[in-house]
Amino acid sequence: MRKVYKKYKLSDDVTIQVLSCSDQQLTAKLWFSGKGFPSGHHHPNEEVNVFVSGEFNAINGSEVIQVGAGDAVTIPPGVEHNLECLSGEGVLISTWTPPRKDFMEKFMEVEND
Repeated sequence: MRKVYKKYKLSDDVTIQVLSCSDQQLTAKLWFSGKGFPSGHHHPNEEVNVFVSGEFNAINGSEVIQVGAGDAVTIPPGVEHNLECLSGEGVLISTWTPPRKDFMEKFMEVEND
């Protein structure tokens, strides 16, 4: 049976919901209702972001790429990165390889068994 995980507010502007997790990857859906994260971050995981709706600046190291629905961006492990929602609202699907342990610890409570 498919597990449905709870949604969590990462900030006033960003909500996350884990969609799936295995030993090799973790996939989540993120909803933006404002600009997004206040600053960049990095982690040892490769990250792929697929944009479902909205317009974003994807900041990947020193590179800034404007992206929208249907676009995808890959971030190598350890690279400082951020997303800035330009349209005020947007949705994306993110996958991390290997799975982010911090997300596994914080965001994987099952909504209904």
